[in-house]
Amino acid sequence: AEIGDRLSLFFDQNPAATDPEVKNLLRKDTSKDVLSVFIKQLESIDKLTEENFASVVENIQKETMIKGKDLWLPLRYAITLEAQGPDLKLMVGFFGKEKCLHLARHALEL
Repeated sequence: AEIGDRLSLFFDQNPAATDPEVKNLLRKDTSKDVLSVFIKQLESIDKLTEENFASVVENIQKETMIKGKDLWLPLRYAITLEAQGPDLKLMVGFFGKEKCLHLARHALEL
């Protein structure tokens, strides 16, 4: 991806998911379930950090019974718009609760 595409994630309110693979995955029912529970989890905590991200994901897995790539890829795509890249835990720690909430809600609308 071009540098401008990567920077849009940091500066655009609603970064565009241009990759058809990303859009298709985010439209799956399992992805919508994961993101809906992720949003619910974020709304129930004061702060999202690198330290508590693992327990948030664990709670998503327990509630949805979804695991593996079906659990992780929707989160990664919603937050980074890419299948690979920086450690997701670092990204959520950098972005924080409000930005991750916004990105997850935006991903549900795709």
